[in-house]
Amino acid sequence: MGDGEAVSRAVRTIQQKTVSEDNYFYHAHMHSYLGYSCLSHDPARALLHGREAFRRGSLCNSDWAHSNPWLLIPQALSETGQLAEAEENLTSSLERFNEREHAMYLIMGLYEMANIKLKQGNLRDAKAFHAQVPKVCLHGPVPLSHLSLFRPAAFFEQLDRALQSSSNRPTTWATRESARVRIDTLGGLKLEIDGRVIGGELSRRKKSTLLLKAIIAHGGTDISAELLEDVLWPDADGDAAAVDLKVTLFRLRQIGLESKGIRAPWIEMKQRRLSLIPSECFVDSLQFERLAVSALNTSEPTDTLEATLDLYIDDFLPYDVNEPWIASRREHLRALFIRAVKRFYDEVSKTGEFDRALPYLERAVQKAPVDEGLSVRLISGFLATDRRARAIEAFSRARETLQKELGVAPGSRLQALTDSAGIGQK
Repeated sequence: MGDGEAVSRAVRTIQQKTVSEDNYFYHAHMHSYLGYSCLSHDPARALLHGREAFRRGSLCNSDWAHSNPWLLIPQALSETGQLAEAEENLTSSLERFNEREHAMYLIMGLYEMANIKLKQGNLRDAKAFHAQVPKVCLHGPVPLSHLSLFRPAAFFEQLDRALQSSSNRPTTWATRESARVRIDTLGGLKLEIDGRVIGGELSRRKKSTLLLKAIIAHGGTDISAELLEDVLWPDADGDAAAVDLKVTLFRLRQIGLESKGIRAPWIEMKQRRLSLIPSECFVDSLQFERLAVSALNTSEPTDTLEATLDLYIDDFLPYDVNEPWIASRREHLRALFIRAVKRFYDEVSKTGEFDRALPYLERAVQKAPVDEGLSVRLISGFLATDRRARAIEAFSRARETLQKELGVAPGSRLQALTDSAGIGQK
């Protein structure tokens, strides 16, 4: 059901009570499933689990125990922004899955390759890999529930939407200044319509507010009504859920509308697909995502990236802790923020402007404390700006976190950096 923490707790309990250290088969599987469970919210940890699953799997005589990490490792590399290495790994994995006729892994690998190509800005190749999926599904489409071990349903919905022809989806959104409806979701939900902040109505109309969050969490436009019905009314039958959606949408449209007021619509449903109307709306998280993806696919993105990072004042709807689809979107945007911070540091370091990146790096390390790529950049920036005490503090914190959270020592890159600077010893 998307509860990664519960998965981790269950696996650890089983591991401690039943599985001996030299049972490589079960340890390989458990590291794989732990990796899948934290893939969206902690890809650096997922990568460590993937590599450990690969090591354990290679020690036992089981092709299946060895198959999971061939998928998990490129997934984690993709989520940490190492797209070239992810593509190289996944190319080998697809050949392996095809040779062994591991259809489920092959299907998932094609989805992942489409996702990587999309992140690289290569829409044509992304569509080509996506189009291969039905050819593998010889007995009809594979239900998303069968793929939910590897990725949540929102991953496939967002990928499908992103691969649609640009002519079928809106491209021009209102700016914050020109929008009639302004929606902030980074740091918490704030809705402003016609210059008036809407507060009390949101707290009273909880289901309508949840529908608004679901629309935004699934991309803002062109979301199937069936998906929203499954998300908001999972226990209702189809007809009842359709009626509930219709009523809830009507009430959402009334929020902020005076009793006799007539306003242009800002949300619509056409052919059972819901959308915010881009010309009327500004949504901070959607704007951040668009700018970040564009900047990361630009050769010289420094100024654009800085403006983009300023939008990310905090996580997506951080106080909504009970909805897995909100958590999935939160972790997606957080991972995008971390990728953007790394790229921004790499760009400004070329000109020696380390101070521009350090505040963003410190925020990113708080969000992903076990991501050694962030720690390497933060410590390098501190050393480059003669802040040796801050560098020592950052390394000590990284070392303690890695030991506490993962039970591992700092990686070779981080250790080599600190050893060369004379701060790597206890």
